[in-house]
Amino acid sequence: MSEKLKSVGDFIGEFIYRVEKGDSLGSIAEKLETTVQIIVSDNMLKEEPSAGELLVIEKPEGKPYIVKPYDTIESLAFGDKKRELEILTNNKTDFIFVGQKIYL
Repeated sequence: MSEKLKSVGDFIGEFIYRVEKGDSLGSIAEKLETTVQIIVSDNMLKEEPSAGELLVIEKPEGKPYIVKPYDTIESLAFGDKKRELEILTNNKTDFIFVGQKIYL
């Protein structure tokens, strides 16, 4: 990880990232502790970004979680409807799927 990214783990909120040669949405999301869905949504992307392109990066609140078989929004929120909405909003998605990285 480069020097400029060492403090990303402690960062909460939004910042601007310049895409580097060889970056993909997946590698950017992993490196900056966010998700592909959030990057795509925040930047209205329809394709992989190009080197030099500036992206808004939002680090979601919560701990990362990989969706497992039989997980539902309801089960992850323990039946709390308000928490269900918070999970969906925080992850900028309308649904979850097995293998998806979300933040709880």
